[in-house]
Amino acid sequence: MQRYLKVFFLFFSVFVFGFIVSNSLWASSFPPEFNPPILFSNPGAEGDPDPDITRDPDVSAVSVLPDGGTFEIFANETVAPLSPGEDRKWGTEDDVLYEYFTFGENESDTKVPGPFIRVLEGNEVTIKLVNNGTTVHSIDFHAVTGFQGGATELRALSGETAEFTFTADVPGIYIYHCVGDGSPMDIARHPHNGMMGMMLVEPKKGNFRKALDKADKEYFVLKHSMFVDKEATTNEGAATFDAEKLIKSGVTDYCVYQGRMDALIDHPLVSSKDDNVMLYYGNMGMVSHFHIIGEIFDNVWQLGDLKSRPLKNIQTVDVPTASALAVGFKTDVKSDSLGKDNGIHILVDHDMKCFMKGSIGIMVVE
Repeated sequence: MQRYLKVFFLFFSVFVFGFIVSNSLWASSFPPEFNPPILFSNPGAEGDPDPDITRDPDVSAVSVLPDGGTFEIFANETVAPLSPGEDRKWGTEDDVLYEYFTFGENESDTKVPGPFIRVLEGNEVTIKLVNNGTTVHSIDFHAVTGFQGGATELRALSGETAEFTFTADVPGIYIYHCVGDGSPMDIARHPHNGMMGMMLVEPKKGNFRKALDKADKEYFVLKHSMFVDKEATTNEGAATFDAEKLIKSGVTDYCVYQGRMDALIDHPLVSSKDDNVMLYYGNMGMVSHFHIIGEIFDNVWQLGDLKSRPLKNIQTVDVPTASALAVGFKTDVKSDSLGKDNGIHILVDHDMKCFMKGSIGIMVVE
């Protein structure tokens, strides 16, 4: 009996020591005065693609279409760091360049994900796809019924342009993504390489409409899983999509927000105390279990449905592959007997495998 007790206390001591060390490291990673540096401060020569492919998660900083109309999307291709080596703040310090395909607002916009597109229920919307890439690109809008989501019309060879007009008559928060030439390989490869985005079709009335009208801040975050072949590199030394790994093992190398490791640590969501926040979360990877450490979601509009009543007071919400949702909450900074909250809230995929492989971000409440 004494031998078992000794073994128990040995393991318990190791556990407690590990817990203390890990919490010390966690706390030191995000101090109260946390001010995340921008990883790539020099965007390169004027007109060149920005080596930091992270698109700003603040919806007010990205393109929108409040009244419908024509919107140009540029299919671009670039090489950029997926994992920044010794500068990496989360996980192992591997240094990986990757071959990205991107949707941009212009020919030099190589950010991931693609621009956030906002329209109002009933708007007539024209999408013009300009292909600056080296292969065929296309767009499947989940907000479009028929025409394979518009992909039968929005398919352009290298150097060509395609155009498609539709009426956004079903409110929701939707994914859009490239399907290339429509083959299974392209349908998997092109979104994996970064060709994906989100589209909000605002309802004219209802509970979401009321909540949106009261929002102080809006953000969008898109997570995707990456299967990377570090041996099969391009002429520029960039890693490529590993289809065999996806098919045979399904074990991801990275689970990232906004296209790369550390994206939402280097570019945190910034809010103020007591802001009403609307956050749109999309998933182009394995099923995601979205949670914000330090927050409870006041309202959750699941599966992109903005017409139904929201769920209330939710801690973690599941988001299927190729789907999106909206969550609403009020930012809190607490002060009690334990001291003052440092205002750092942490976005995670609560699947520990994805969490450890990159699904982490920061929200700073000032």
